[in-house]
Amino acid sequence: QRGDAKAISSFTFTPKAVVETEEGEVFLGDIRTDKGTSMEGARLPRRAFNSRKELLHHLPSVHTQWTGSDNNVQGLLRSVARRAVPRLPGTSVLGDFNRDGLRVWVAPGCTIGKEGFLSPSPVAYLPNGASLESRVRYEATDDDSFHDVARTVFEY
Repeated sequence: QRGDAKAISSFTFTPKAVVETEEGEVFLGDIRTDKGTSMEGARLPRRAFNSRKELLHHLPSVHTQWTGSDNNVQGLLRSVARRAVPRLPGTSVLGDFNRDGLRVWVAPGCTIGKEGFLSPSPVAYLPNGASLESRVRYEATDDDSFHDVARTVFEY
């Protein structure tokens, strides 16, 4: 107010994408704390910006501290929303994704379409902590190896 700078957080949040889910928007980004700790892929749902209490609830670590007011939280939302970042559909469900004409297979760490592995992914996968996430892995391979595996699968 008086032109004096005052730190109201121990971190910076750099948005990388806005993900549209069934529950609403989620800001994906990277966090860097004033101690030098980095957290890539941090998620802040839109509701995290409703109040100071909500923001504190959604911050991912004790190293991310917020001492600002509710008005400061709205200022943070304004700053984050102003960034030009990609908008992606999102899901927390593994497997078939079919929305708005986009049909792909979503797995942890990859998205597969009829052309093969898609990079960058047209869908953001938001992990939900399910145990299946740690057990599902897809690896790229050459066509001959793929056809050998497919032949064996279909044979049996």
